Amino acid sequence: MPGAKGDPVRHFVGRASTTLRAERQLAAGINLSLTDPRRMGKTWWLEHFCATTTAFMPVYIDYQGITTREEFLVRTAQALGQQRSLPAKVRSLLTSLFENIEEVGAGPVTIKTGVRSQTPTALLVSTVLAVDSNAEDKPVLVCMDEVPWAIRNITQNEGPQAASELLQALRAIRADGKHLRWIVCGSIGFHHVLRHCGATTGDINDLINLPLGPLEPDDAVELGHRLFLGADIRELGKAAEVLADRCGRVPYLMHAVALRLEETHRGQSIGHDEVHQAFTDYVDDRDDSRPLTHLLERLDTNYGDNTHLAMQILDHLALTDRPVTLAELSSTHASARLGVVVDNLVDDHYLHGVDGGLMWRYDVLRYIWVRRQRLEPTP
Repeated sequence: MPGAKGDPVRHFVGRASTTLRAERQLAAGINLSLTDPRRMGKTWWLEHFCATTTAFMPVYIDYQGITTREEFLVRTAQALGQQRSLPAKVRSLLTSLFENIEEVGAGPVTIKTGVRSQTPTALLVSTVLAVDSNAEDKPVLVCMDEVPWAIRNITQNEGPQAASELLQALRAIRADGKHLRWIVCGSIGFHHVLRHCGATTGDINDLINLPLGPLEPDDAVELGHRLFLGADIRELGKAAEVLADRCGRVPYLMHAVALRLEETHRGQSIGHDEVHQAFTDYVDDRDDSRPLTHLLERLDTNYGDNTHLAMQILDHLALTDRPVTLAELSSTHASARLGVVVDNLVDDHYLHGVDGGLMWRYDVLRYIWVRRQRLEPTP
């Protein structure tokens, strides 16, 4: 996450351990999955990794808004076509399959008429494996962002079988591509997507989870210092430490609160009280903090008929500071689906296991949930 205005790569703060782990695992031929909650900085880290790695030839592809297999194919080809460092044979193949692939802004990238007899999935396989067979100096790192959302949209638009076939094709490409490495990223978990399209975990079991989570404490404090410096704010005491702690070391929240402070205290000095007030004001400002509404919206999208039960569980755990066992939840939220819903809430990073019980994984998100749901602690 950038720590000041300007070049986001140059000002990126933290994630050194994540970067080192990713480099080592990718070098060993391990493909990675990055599916932390939204606003944890996944895309910022992924773009930073692509911009700074010297061990791989990275190709970043954002699948946000993709709704069909053909769109998925075209978005992939377009990203490959814009990677000028790919071998000439690969670029030649791309120009034989797609219109306007060589020049940015020359017009929409489309499949050429002569190859439309092939399905988008088959074309995707042949296109990506051509990159693999012509890789030269170093492995090609394919960084796919927002893949689960694309698979879900394809399920809704073209049917479960089409989405499942695409997942299987991607799995086959990862297995066959000897000179390719993969990071697959998404803001919703594949476990929801697999259920909707009737696929199995076998289609993604080659992807090893790369944990991200909040920044390390020292990195979060450094980010706080940089944000205040960039905002021309003078710190009193440990304002940067307070910002890091109050925001749960979540980069997005730190940036949002620092921006609010910049608007109200630029050129001034701030301390503990100003940081706390800015954080509370930001969370309670429903317009300014609209990006946080994914805490609620994702439940409706992902949990369907189990949404009410999921919200009850989250409400229950949001109002306690101790781990709650599944048996305790069963006594107050009796349902045959309780175990399944709890597992999904854990896989979605809302909850985690602690001392045989369950708690919210991130306390700052618990606080936001309480404020948004207007919950009041039991006296």
